[in-house]
Amino acid sequence: MIQQAEKKDVSDYKSDVPRISLKQLLKEGRECLIEHRGEDYNLRITRNNKLILTK
Repeated sequence: MIQQAEKKDVSDYKSDVPRISLKQLLKEGRECLIEHRGEDYNLRITRNNKLILTK
């Protein structure tokens, strides 16, 4: 029998961790670039509505 991972309630996370909605990051698009330590990473929503972060 396969167990499903428990979904965490938002209240389970630390209150001091910034929370940004995906809509704020992507605006009206389906992808955005995130810069980290001089490197660009592409965050996008797939056709299956999943998130992919690639370098």
